[in-house]
Amino acid sequence: MKLSVLLVVLPFAESAHKLYQFWSGHSDGSSSRLSLMKNTNYRDAYWLVEQGPTNDIFYFEGNGLVKFNQGQYSNKMWAHVDRETDTNAYLLFANPKQTDLHMIPADFKTIFITHSGFYLSVNTQTDFQSCFGTVIFTVSDRPDCSSVKIRLVYDSELP
Repeated sequence: MKLSVLLVVLPFAESAHKLYQFWSGHSDGSSSRLSLMKNTNYRDAYWLVEQGPTNDIFYFEGNGLVKFNQGQYSNKMWAHVDRETDTNAYLLFANPKQTDLHMIPADFKTIFITHSGFYLSVNTQTDFQSCFGTVIFTVSDRPDCSSVKIRLVYDSELP
């Protein structure tokens, strides 16, 4: 009797996600851990901020960015670019069903910068603004903003 083994690769089998800490990187060499802070302008949305109260970790899924929350897969907190005005837009994390956001299409990726490491890219943009001393904007005309890159530090792997 001849026995054959057929190996099938299932297209829906998902590989493990790499989990990252996000750190700000200022031109003066200073940095701080980034985390989420409640945005009181919306029902259930969070700003990405420097020196926030939590030590959040994140992962990439497709061209999206998700806040990791152990065991929470049905109500993921996705990153969005929220346009406040034509000259001010910031990173905001919210459930995709949130309807009161002014979202613009965004493609979130990791990029490697030689001699520096991995950084966040949003629609090919790697330079962001830290405004009000902490809130991360993609673009801003506010006078109190400073230029910042978002450095990705590998934390662990999600099984």
